[in-house]
Order: sequence, then structure tokens, then C-alpha cells
Amino acid sequence: MRPSPQCVRRYADANADKFGVAKRVTTGSTTFDFGAGDSLLISTDVPNVSQITRANAGVPYYSLVRNTDPVITQSLVLEIGVAQTETGLPVCVDPAEAEVADAALRLMRLLDRQQSIPILQDQLLREMHYWLLSGHHGAGIRALGFTDSHANRIARAVAIIRAEYAETLPVERLADVAG
Repeated sequence: MRPSPQCVRRYADANADKFGVAKRVTTGSTTFDFGAGDSLLISTDVPNVSQITRANAGVPYYSLVRNTDPVITQSLVLEIGVAQTETGLPVCVDPAEAEVADAALRLMRLLDRQQSIPILQDQLLREMHYWLLSGHHGAGIRALGFTDSHANRIARAVAIIRAEYAETLPVERLADVAG
């Protein structure tokens, strides 16, 4: 198979698990190549370009792109009792932990049994958030659980820009919101 055309996408604090495929994501001047068994965390609302660079008709392509739930994240951060940490990396790739991959797969399997979704989805999402907070991407996701984190302050400024893009925005207002 040939590489897909480039596709411009924007993810806000998303986590994606990729299996059986190679993918390239570029944000700004940084490019991330990753493949089967890797997970990508985008913890800040940043524009990026993604492209599938390798696929095989005989190997299924599974991708779960899921925004973290701020309510679940904040609740778990409080329950776990971790100290606030900041991460300077808005995008990073790490191997997906087995627990995260297992929870993601079980969540995707609910699609085959629609009647199970209202009963099991919430606890699987909570479990997946827990494993994410406990794993490689934990520091980046934990920062999202603190309302005054750098990532959340920037997200508030970006939200204003998106909502009021057609209007004149004073830099001072955005600076106040971003801290």
C-alpha cells in the first residue's frame, strides 16, 4: 500500500494507540514516527499533520483516538494524590503499556455489543485514564488534571482565539488568561 495523503488534524489532549501501522505526525518543526504498539500523547491543543506511512492489507489497522475526560482526570489525580508536575512536551510517543492497550481494546470491543456501552463504558474509560496517569504519559496527563497548569492556561487562551478569531484580540487579554 502507498502512504496516505497528508491530513491536517488538531487533537486536544488526545491519546491514540496504533497497532499494525506506521504513522508520522508533525507539529511545528518536530516530526514523530511511530508504529505498532506505540502510543501518542498530544497534551496541548496544537495543530498537527498526520500521515499513515506504512500499512498492510493483511494486517488490520486499529486506532483509538480518545480525548481524556477532564472530570475523570481531575478525580483520579486527587485520588492518586500525586504532586502537580508540568511537562514541557506537548506531543510525545512512548510504547503503549499493556494495561492501556488492554483497556483500549476492551473499550473498542464494546462497539460489537452496543447494549454493553451504557453499562461498561464509564468504568473502562476510568480504568484507561488510571493506567494512562500511572504510565509513561502520566506527567503530561496529570498536568491536565490541574486547573491552573501551564497546559490548561494555554488551552484557555487558545479557546478564546478560536471563539473570537474574527475579532480584534488584545495580546494583553490573552497573556492574562495564559498567565
